[in-house]
Amino acid sequence: PIEMMAALAIVVGLWAACAVATPSAPLQCTLKPGIRTNGHDIRSFNTSTAAECCAACTNTSLCTYFTFVHSRQLCWVKADGTGGTSDDKDCTSGSLPPRPPQPCTSDTDCNHAGTCADGKCTCDAPFYGNSCEKFTLYSYKPGEGGLEIPTGNTTWGGSVVEADDGTFHMFAAMMSGNGSLATWLSQSVVAHAVSTKGPQGPYTFSDVALGPRGDGFWDGQTCHNPDAKRTPEGLYVIYYMGSTNGGPGLEFNQRVGTAWATSPYGPWTRANTPIVEPGPKGAWDDGFTTNPAPYVYPNGSILLIYKARSNEDKGGMMEGVAFAETWNSTYIKLTPDKPLDLPASCEDAGVYRAPSGVFRMLTHCGCAGQYMWSLDGMHWSRTTAPQPWCTDIPYTDGTNGTLATRQRPKWLTDKDGVATHVFTGVNRPGNGGMGHTWTMAAAVTMPHDS
Repeated sequence: PIEMMAALAIVVGLWAACAVATPSAPLQCTLKPGIRTNGHDIRSFNTSTAAECCAACTNTSLCTYFTFVHSRQLCWVKADGTGGTSDDKDCTSGSLPPRPPQPCTSDTDCNHAGTCADGKCTCDAPFYGNSCEKFTLYSYKPGEGGLEIPTGNTTWGGSVVEADDGTFHMFAAMMSGNGSLATWLSQSVVAHAVSTKGPQGPYTFSDVALGPRGDGFWDGQTCHNPDAKRTPEGLYVIYYMGSTNGGPGLEFNQRVGTAWATSPYGPWTRANTPIVEPGPKGAWDDGFTTNPAPYVYPNGSILLIYKARSNEDKGGMMEGVAFAETWNSTYIKLTPDKPLDLPASCEDAGVYRAPSGVFRMLTHCGCAGQYMWSLDGMHWSRTTAPQPWCTDIPYTDGTNGTLATRQRPKWLTDKDGVATHVFTGVNRPGNGGMGHTWTMAAAVTMPHDS
């Protein structure tokens, strides 16, 4: 694609800044000395007073809360206060009143999740709100959609492709040996499941597409977090994380690679080497690479979002971008110097390209989903705060429910590139975060009986 090749020609020190705008009228902050507000951070500023911190929040378009740390003269502006508050004598926190909706002047004001006309945003499903900043997914219960193996192995998120015969094929992470999610790093395999009832499923387990290959292979022990795609020629390609024993161990041996076949039932041929290696020492991704999220262009080239961790900051996960002319050619990192502008709690991207040409990404941030958009696949912008998606979730039967965890979002689009479903790895309350998890299907619009 022209825009991607142009991106390769520039120096790609990516820094996706948060949107900042000066409000049309001053907003009054409410200050609370001795209080620390916990929530999703947008960024920090060096300020001298809590009042200056208030001004920084006022001038940051996504900011609704802030905390000023007196001893460090540091201001954290926040998209929300979902973590509640705590007592801290070194802090002063505050919040802004709701911002009045502003008429849109372009699709950018609609977060490229819809179109602007006559000062109003018309949002694409599943987005809604004055600026298309929110989204709703309609989830299927077990037995009605998704993949659950009630008395067998745990699954944890999957992606779906449609075969030429109209059947749908899910490739999901599955913990072998009846293991719980806690065994993902040592027991995960890529399971293949089939639905003859539509993209939502329910899916029936068919076979293990990818299992451990043993010592000497980069995926000798683990195959996890698959994202399957079809090339313009009809080939099935699974992008996945593999790991093996030895050296730094399973965690820091994680790498991104591919397997391919002419049928969703295999047999699968695997790459002998990973396609995305860690960066050089000191790079943001010099620890390991994992959890790929590819988009296949109509001409067969690949945009790849991947997750990584650095050896210097082993507590934070980050997302980056790579590009290849074909699925089996060299992948060039477009973000070697800086990762995407996301909070450290946001990870595991799913990505697609809308018919308008805009790229849309969904990550999970704990028990919340964060939507981002991009015009070139390389420079990404966030909308408002990560949106909670584990509580009061709407089911397709009209009821509501609660989940303990919800991660690994993967989009499914129709033949025109319109998003139809999102698949996530979920767990029910009471099972514990690492209990018997399963893969949930959700529609972007409420299904209706035909």
